[in-house]
Amino acid sequence: MKKTNDCFFFGLFGCIGILILIVGFYQLIHTITFNKTAVSTTATITDIQTYTSKGDTHHNVFITYEFEGKTYENIQISGYSSSMHEGKELTVYLDPDAPTDARVKSIDIAATVILFILGIVFFLVGFLNLFSRIKAARQKKYLLANGKILSAIVDNIYRNTSYKVNGRSPFIVECQYIDENTNTTYRFKSENLWTNPNNYLETGSPINVYVDYEDYSKHYVDTDNVNNGRIVDFT
Repeated sequence: MKKTNDCFFFGLFGCIGILILIVGFYQLIHTITFNKTAVSTTATITDIQTYTSKGDTHHNVFITYEFEGKTYENIQISGYSSSMHEGKELTVYLDPDAPTDARVKSIDIAATVILFILGIVFFLVGFLNLFSRIKAARQKKYLLANGKILSAIVDNIYRNTSYKVNGRSPFIVECQYIDENTNTTYRFKSENLWTNPNNYLETGSPINVYVDYEDYSKHYVDTDNVNNGRIVDFT
C-alpha cells in the first residue's frame, strides 16, 4: 500500500467516525425530545421472531399494550435483549400523538452509547494514525535536509505482523550504528515498508540513517536510496 493510500484510508476512517458521532448526537437529541412528551404504559411481549443474516442472528420483538382505552397489538419495537421472552411485561414509552411509536428507554440509551463509542473509536484510530503519519513525513523531510548522516549496518529484516492492511503486513528494516568515539551502539528501525526490502537489502548491507544532531531518537532509515532503481512497484 502506498503512503498516500495509507493516509487516505485513515482519513476516511476518521471521517466515518465523525459521521457516526453526528448520528449519535442526532439520536440523543431526538430521544431527549421524545422523552419530554412521552407517556409510559405496560406492554407484553407477544412474539419474538428470530432470523439469521450474513451469519448473524437477529430478533424482531413484538408487543401488545393498551393506551387511552385502545389496544395496540403486535407493535414492533427496536432492539432486543437476552432477558426478553414471550409473555414478559415491559415498561414502554409512547408518543401520545402517535401511540404506535413505542420505545424501551434502556434500548434507546444502549443504542446511543454504542454509537458514541463506535464514533470515538473510529475518530481516534483514523485521525491519530493520520496525524502520526503526517508528523513522520514532516520529520523525514526535515532530517533529509538537515540531519546528520550515520552509516549503519542492516542486521534484521522482518514483517511487522502486528499491523495489517487488506490482509498484508509491511516490512521493517533494523540496523545498527557503532560510535567508535564513545563505544556506543545505536539501533534504529525503519518505517513500515510495503515493498519487500529483501529484494535489494540483506543482513550486513550498509544503509544511511539520518538523525537529529541533538536527539538520535528522531531518525529516518533511508531505504529509498538503496535499491538503485532495481524495484519498480505498481502495487
